Amino acid sequence: MNVSQTRFDFRRYAGFVFDVDGVLFRGEEIIDGARETLRYLKAQGKKVFCLSNNSRNDRYQYAEKFRSFPLEPEELFHAARGTAEYIASLHPRARVAFLGGEGLRTELQLHDLTPVEVTVNPPEVDFLVVGHDPEFDYAKLTGAVRILRRGARLIAVNMDRVFPQAEGDIPGPAGLVKALEYYTGVQATVIGKPTPTLAHLALRKMGISAEEGVMVGDSLLSDIACGKAAGMTTVLVLTGEASLEDVERSSLRPDFVLQDVTALIEEGET
Repeated sequence: MNVSQTRFDFRRYAGFVFDVDGVLFRGEEIIDGARETLRYLKAQGKKVFCLSNNSRNDRYQYAEKFRSFPLEPEELFHAARGTAEYIASLHPRARVAFLGGEGLRTELQLHDLTPVEVTVNPPEVDFLVVGHDPEFDYAKLTGAVRILRRGARLIAVNMDRVFPQAEGDIPGPAGLVKALEYYTGVQATVIGKPTPTLAHLALRKMGISAEEGVMVGDSLLSDIACGKAAGMTTVLVLTGEASLEDVERSSLRPDFVLQDVTALIEEGET
């Protein structure tokens, strides 16, 4: 269902970029109609790209998650991979301390970077990368502060506040990144949404302009902000982080609000 006051003109657009958590998945559960929507869009000749702020999985785990979807590997990209590519382009074979899981470690290794665990007394490194780290504690906070005070660059995989899960939201990296900036005075470079870096990458891979592209997401501060920064049309779905009340209170307004992704099928058939 389209809950916006204006009709979404499906035919105007050549490609759709989808966030993952809260849009196509809730945790590991596929949201009803997600696969069918992507299949419908492709049948209509639309290009489809899935772009996640995920830092928990590596590219192989990410591809496995989408095994039942009508997608090719080149139609999937996530922020952990983008972060590793960015660091490798700046400093090949860098030593990178990381706050995150095995997926982030693997992506760093796949780009010939040396991942380093964050401890209270950390070794010298070139970068500190902050992603989703469910085992974060005060010892890691202390080590991260010491790393940054020695001159390492701070890289944020994303600035998500929460990740929608089937059992309820879990905290994202945003609060930790802000805390590290406060403790050290070091400004983070953000790779994932809301910066437009990955949206621009998706547009290039689809071979379309920003005016031809649609960003579909569940977060005002992440997905919608990213789409607007990239110059794309933005669609908020209400299956994840943001509610209709959030939209009404926010100064950051999506172009359209849909109940869920299946409303794209309804819009395409009217």
